[in-house]
Amino acid sequence: MALKKRITKEKIINIILNALIALFSIILMISIYTGVQIRILGHDYANFFGYSMFEVQTKSMEDTISAGDWIIVKLGSKVKLNDVITYKKGKEYITHRLVDIHNGTYVTKGDANSGKDDPIEPNQVVGKVDKILPGFGIFRKTLFNPWVLILLIVILYLVDSLTKENKNNKFEEKIRDMILKLKDKIIKKSINKKINDEEILPELNNFNMNEEAIVIEEEPKDEIVIMEEKEEPEENISEVTEVAMPEEETMEIELEDKEELEEYDTVADDLEKTHFFRIIPVDEGELDSTLLEIANYEVNEQNRNDNKNKKTNEEIIDSVEDEEADLSKVDLNLIKKHTRRNKNLIDAMMHIKKDEINEIINNLLDEEKIATNEATIKNILITTFIHARYYNYYNEKNIEYRGNNLLIKIEKILGIIATELINDYDGADYKYGEKVEKYLDILKLVAYIDQGKYTISEIKTKREYYRNAINKYLKEIESKDLEEIVNNIIKIQKSYEDIANYFLKRFETNTFYLNYNKINNIKNYQAVDLDHNIKFSKVYSNYIIDKTYNEGIIAENKTPILFILLLSQIIKDMINTNFSNKYIINITPSLYTKEKKLIGLLNAIEDEYAKAHIIFLIDFKDLVNNKKFIQRLRKSGLRFAIGFKNTEFLSAKNKECLYFANIIFVAKNNDLEVIENYIPDDLQDKIIYDDIFDKYSSIEGE
Repeated sequence: MALKKRITKEKIINIILNALIALFSIILMISIYTGVQIRILGHDYANFFGYSMFEVQTKSMEDTISAGDWIIVKLGSKVKLNDVITYKKGKEYITHRLVDIHNGTYVTKGDANSGKDDPIEPNQVVGKVDKILPGFGIFRKTLFNPWVLILLIVILYLVDSLTKENKNNKFEEKIRDMILKLKDKIIKKSINKKINDEEILPELNNFNMNEEAIVIEEEPKDEIVIMEEKEEPEENISEVTEVAMPEEETMEIELEDKEELEEYDTVADDLEKTHFFRIIPVDEGELDSTLLEIANYEVNEQNRNDNKNKKTNEEIIDSVEDEEADLSKVDLNLIKKHTRRNKNLIDAMMHIKKDEINEIINNLLDEEKIATNEATIKNILITTFIHARYYNYYNEKNIEYRGNNLLIKIEKILGIIATELINDYDGADYKYGEKVEKYLDILKLVAYIDQGKYTISEIKTKREYYRNAINKYLKEIESKDLEEIVNNIIKIQKSYEDIANYFLKRFETNTFYLNYNKINNIKNYQAVDLDHNIKFSKVYSNYIIDKTYNEGIIAENKTPILFILLLSQIIKDMINTNFSNKYIINITPSLYTKEKKLIGLLNAIEDEYAKAHIIFLIDFKDLVNNKKFIQRLRKSGLRFAIGFKNTEFLSAKNKECLYFANIIFVAKNNDLEVIENYIPDDLQDKIIYDDIFDKYSSIEGE
């Protein structure tokens, strides 16, 4: 059994090594073939039997195609509406969705872009995307580097050769051991045969032999003892070694020793060979299973209670706020779905909201197949709704409404965008206008449903509100289907509400919290400071604790926590339509001297809404010392408030730095007049009189 296992392991190892060598050799040939076509033959791209491969560099096609993905393009100019195509513009290759065909030209648009691209000619089209390979861009930098491939192939070949060589060396050693044992056995049996042939047994009776000699003679296995006891003269030993054994006996001994050799070889190799199998498989879903663990626990706990009694359909609807049994599978699937990569917390939450809207639309339409152009129309109107509902952004359109009713604003911007879609369309789809009107009504209905979700708490009232809204916009729905649709909408909303709550709950902590302090004379602006609930030993003074907590690398490393907690609050503002809230934060000045580190931290708030509602407070001295870097940050969309801890840097050459500010804070102290006179007249309207730095802990970097 051990022999069979050893042979099986060796075969598996050899097969894996040979397969890897073959795979990397094929990749190397593909890489060389691509290099020859592009660099030597001068082609723009490689052609593999009518297909080519490209790597996507930007995020203009999110969520369909992400940056770093590979796409396999079927070469040719035969494309149709809604195809994702690759075309050449100048020296660049662009992959966008074909949204319109006008006068023999093609109009494309990135799924994540708000505007359309310039028209292109059919001869600019390289082909349409046939397959997407997510995340394969990393291979271009590694496996598709010819030198890396050659190195891998050489390493694998050497490993394979060394494995075989070690095996051969061990086999040769065992053969030598076997030959020595055979010689010993041959000598022993030859001696016995010679003694019998010369008939010396009678003579032996005259000798006084001890019991040990007799026992040894009867046990031929102890050959070495026999040789030592016998002490044969050199002549006899020489003569004995020349005696030949019968062929049958030699073969029998050889087979026995061969089995012994193989068993020994198995034991010796077992431990050594285990390094090929020391790999622990990890399920992809285990990478981040926090949400699943929370959901599983709460859902299972609720299921145990719900399964005790069977409820009627009406009872289930009436208690929908507490229902979990029917939602368990939906919730868990949704949680798994939202393991996708997101830029930040707001981006993740907007994906959740977008998926909720899509599921409600699918429930309302109950259609298995989307007609031509409908996917594009739906995505544009959903994006418009998301921007208006959660970002308070209306595509810079004049909606001709100055009131505060968000529902009216959303209806107006949806109507404007729908009208533009119809007017700008010049394709062959004669039902295009009907499709736009269809999804316009659907998104208006979604807006009503969304309003009911957050403004009506009583379930029966909410259900009646949904019925009336559906009857208003989808009159063709029969009454028997209406109840099921309403029930499904409530369940969908509950499921996604759970997902959103689980999502935000992950970032709650009892260790840290935010302090909010109102700013004087400016409405809805708050100074935000990060504080902690960490308990320290009484042997440390408050001064030492604050100094340790607010200085050095610790002060810098608190910044990501500040961003996460503040983004959670901003998400709540977006959901609750508190669009006027603005937050002023004060990060440690040392971060402005560490550009790479700060830029990495700022990725957490890389969102237009976040950048418009977070203002960075900075002392004028730190602004002057880091003005080039802060100017770049300001151009990226960040907003800054300036304060003055002293008048040290109030020189004429530094006055231009004041124009970086969105707000200028001036404390009413002895330096008030000096600072007021220093600020240019055209910036006087930005002055807020408040001792802003008193609202924060004393923060110092390294």
